[in-house]
Amino acid sequence: MNNVTIARKLTLLVGTVLAVLITFGILSVMQNDRVKGTWDDYQATVATRQTLISEIRSLFGYGGAIHAFKNYVLRSTPKQADRAREGLAGVARIIDQYKAIAGLSAVETDALDAVKATVDKYNNAVDTVAALIAQGKTVAEIDAVIKIDDNPALKAFQALSKEYERHTAAITEQINDSITTFRAALIVSIALTLLLFSLVGFFLTRQITQSIRSLLGVTERVAGGDFTVDITVTGRDEIGQLMTATKNMVETLARTLGEVRAAADSLAACSEEVSATSQTLAQGSSEQAASLEETTASIEQMSASIGQNTDNAKVTDGIASKSAGNATDGGQAVRATV
Repeated sequence: MNNVTIARKLTLLVGTVLAVLITFGILSVMQNDRVKGTWDDYQATVATRQTLISEIRSLFGYGGAIHAFKNYVLRSTPKQADRAREGLAGVARIIDQYKAIAGLSAVETDALDAVKATVDKYNNAVDTVAALIAQGKTVAEIDAVIKIDDNPALKAFQALSKEYERHTAAITEQINDSITTFRAALIVSIALTLLLFSLVGFFLTRQITQSIRSLLGVTERVAGGDFTVDITVTGRDEIGQLMTATKNMVETLARTLGEVRAAADSLAACSEEVSATSQTLAQGSSEQAASLEETTASIEQMSASIGQNTDNAKVTDGIASKSAGNATDGGQAVRATV
């Protein structure tokens, strides 16, 4: 991973997160389809059961076929007979629709057969009542002949209601399981996403901070004048490139500093030579000054001697002049004597 750039690492992180989110989205859609399928099954089977049971009760019970049959027995009107036959036919039709539902249990089948048997008894009873009415039988006589037990049908309705409740509970459990599974998948996906973010963020942050700390230590040592620091480049990402550039910079600075030190040493050597030459020149100048002083003293001494000689010459000249005068006077005296 050290050779992968930070931009690629971030791209990989985002891509991984997107992959997780997309996977979660696909799972969510699949789970949603499952829930929808379960709900469709509920609508197609359980809800249909409830509707058909309600219609059977409505057509068969109070206000329906049985009620019309009893009214027919009491009033002996063909209208009531027609209503009874119509209601019983409706119940039989709904029973056939119920039996067409897929996945019926044995309890439901037996209950529907029991209701259908009761319907058949009432259909036969309508014909029997019509025949008795035609014979002029009284209501009491007809009622004494017609004995239909409704308990099997009532028990069948109870059994169908329990089966409906059982199917409803099963569908509800499936929906709850689907919702629970979806919720668990959501929690797991969020947890995985957060864990992935945390792990990648942790390792990426640690790598960057370690490299920056190492680089900071290098810069502090360089700032302190230590150009012998060794920089180890551990990757080719942006941090690695920065460390490589810093290493090159430090090497260049160290090389430049070496050249400057060499030039300074050379300059120091030249300065020492110039100093020695200056000292030699100064010593020569001192010697020349001493010689010059000696020469000056000699010249001054000579000048003094010359001045003295001049004075002596003047004295001598005076003496000579005086001697010459004396000689002249002596000559005149001699000549005068003679």
